[in-house]
Amino acid sequence: MRCEPNNIDTELRVVDGTLVLSGRPLESIAGETPIYIYSMAVVKKNVETLREICSEADVEPYYAVKALSHPAILDRLVGLGMGLETVSLGEVEKALATGIDPGRIIYNGIGKNRWVIQNLLDMGIGIVNLDSEYEFREAVELGSVDWSRIGVRLNMDISKEVLDTASRTSKFGVEPPILYRLIEKHGVREIGIHIHLGSQISERNLLRRYMEAIERVLKGLEQRRVRLSFLDIGGGLPKNYLWSPVTLPHTELDTRLFSPEICMHAYRGFLMRIRRLVGEIPIYIEPGRYVVGDAGLLATRVIGMKERLDGTRWLILDAGFTHLLSGALYKWYFPLVNASRIGEPHDTPFRVAGPLCDSDDVFHDYEGEKVGRPRLPRYRYLPGETSVGDLLVFLHVGAYNYEEASEYNSIPRPRVVFV
Repeated sequence: MRCEPNNIDTELRVVDGTLVLSGRPLESIAGETPIYIYSMAVVKKNVETLREICSEADVEPYYAVKALSHPAILDRLVGLGMGLETVSLGEVEKALATGIDPGRIIYNGIGKNRWVIQNLLDMGIGIVNLDSEYEFREAVELGSVDWSRIGVRLNMDISKEVLDTASRTSKFGVEPPILYRLIEKHGVREIGIHIHLGSQISERNLLRRYMEAIERVLKGLEQRRVRLSFLDIGGGLPKNYLWSPVTLPHTELDTRLFSPEICMHAYRGFLMRIRRLVGEIPIYIEPGRYVVGDAGLLATRVIGMKERLDGTRWLILDAGFTHLLSGALYKWYFPLVNASRIGEPHDTPFRVAGPLCDSDDVFHDYEGEKVGRPRLPRYRYLPGETSVGDLLVFLHVGAYNYEEASEYNSIPRPRVVFV
């Protein structure tokens, strides 16, 4: 069973041979490219779906600001009643600028010293999750910490294919035996727990292992007569990255990660099992990708073409890997469609590249192909008549990419618009 379509499927449609977003032609929205285009209607629908699956289990959702920290998005989400999860003091500053109650902010940034922990607590930040033995000792040294607001991020040695944050080789968190030693040594009788496996949890067996890990930790705390004050289960709700308004071949792509077997009803069941396990203790979830991933598009134009002696056809875009870094960094797949020729079959293979003076500025796995282990398709399928000036659109790029964009080669970051 595969994950259902995303909420953007009702907003991004082909109407009379034109690609429209919320009733407006993409061509009229895009203008000068490259540009990120976000649908606020999709963001709202994602929040509504999220609240629906959380409400039955009485789980409180907090938006992971790192996915997209633009003020327009944060204001909208706070207006919809979302809490905010932050990982830096800069994100805290952006969060507070929305007027949110500081008690509705979670802080998970790593590398916190005593001064940072004290200031976060003095600001009234609702929850501060510690990431290391050093940070735990720094909190103890403060002397008057309200431990009901303090959590510890645990590394449960659960690995996943990509976007992995809870395996033994990950930099995040401490192992449970270290936590047990610390709470016994310092006489801590109350603590929160934070466990986050990483983004895009796409397999059911990961949820099973997640439940087993939570059960082990609860038993460990109970044996030491330490009260659990809250459980922060992180994010990881997946998105279906294969949805497109037109048919696209996904040749050479391992689709398991991008079309997850976990749907929202599966997460509802997962949350209900956690609720039964912990009783009335507060549970928090921190989705970022789920809220904004499918809400964002990257519009770009073809600015150059070439053909090799072997017949391979290349398209050069005005957007490069600096505008879509997750593709280069994680070999993440984003569907690509030709908005200018959306009514034509997308059945002709092209190599697609960006404008930067860098061999990795391509939308395939350049390094992986050289060693015979590519993680992205060699070709993108577009209409055969695709040419210079055509407007192309990368789908489902709303999470992380705008945040990660840089000005390498002195090429400006893309513009952004919200519709």
